[in-house]
Amino acid sequence: MARQAHGCSVPVFRYALERWRPALYTAWVLHPGPLPSPYIEAISALDSFCQTNSINLAVHSIDSTQPLPGELEPQRAICAGVKAGNPLLIVQFPKRLNLSAPLYSGPITGGVLHSLIFSESRRQLAERLGRGDSAIFVVLENDDATDSQALVARAEAQAKYLQSVLKLHALDKDDPSSKLHSDLPLKITFSVLRVNRNDPAEKMFAAMIMKGQELKENIAGEPIVALVFGQGHLFDARASSELKPDTFDEWGRFACGPCMCQIKESNPGMDLLTAIDWESILDRQTPAAPAQVLPDFRRLLKEAGEGK
Repeated sequence: MARQAHGCSVPVFRYALERWRPALYTAWVLHPGPLPSPYIEAISALDSFCQTNSINLAVHSIDSTQPLPGELEPQRAICAGVKAGNPLLIVQFPKRLNLSAPLYSGPITGGVLHSLIFSESRRQLAERLGRGDSAIFVVLENDDATDSQALVARAEAQAKYLQSVLKLHALDKDDPSSKLHSDLPLKITFSVLRVNRNDPAEKMFAAMIMKGQELKENIAGEPIVALVFGQGHLFDARASSELKPDTFDEWGRFACGPCMCQIKESNPGMDLLTAIDWESILDRQTPAAPAQVLPDFRRLLKEAGEGK
């Protein structure tokens, strides 16, 4: 993997946690003419929540009868079918990924808006990273319990192995770029997070990983493992059949190696969409919870019959 010639002595996982801001996703709300009132309130609540709490989601409402912005050209056919009274939501990945397929394209419901920015698995990710875990192996389980358990066992064994063999480099006290920005413990700790990809509350999170990493259709049904560190930065994801003997070792050594300060833009990976107040976590002011109480999207959309 390409690295810069000079870097600091802070390990990648800690540098990412303290300095890498998550890249923006974009949500487009399309409707011919003005939005129906219940949707106006729900989308306004989503937009306000994201802006107030620096959530990595930009929200735009546009009239589908007007010329579409260039970003929506790949979805032109879908946009053309929007009917009055039934707004369409299209959520796109961060631009740097250069993905034409959206994370989500479909009707606006309370459940969709909630799961777009928050799920229990993402809360647990933030909780572990916020207590100082180096990185997390996220396992998306499939319908085959035997296959899923085998991957979980492999990930757990590798986590223990990496903790026993990897060592942190000494911080260079004379280098300003090697200064830590929080008093979280600096340690090497890996953990495994199991996620049921068929859980309705986690389907958006699972889609984020599978679509964002462009996993091939012939392997997408297998259990999948991903490495996550920093402020929800997903470094890589592989289906179980794609794992090589040294995959976990390479992941672990990268995450715990000294950071090359512009490494985020020049190496693989993507940021997850999360409603987490990372700054407060780093300041040890709050546990890993939503940035504030999430809007009740189901209640706001109840009048439109879309509160599920």
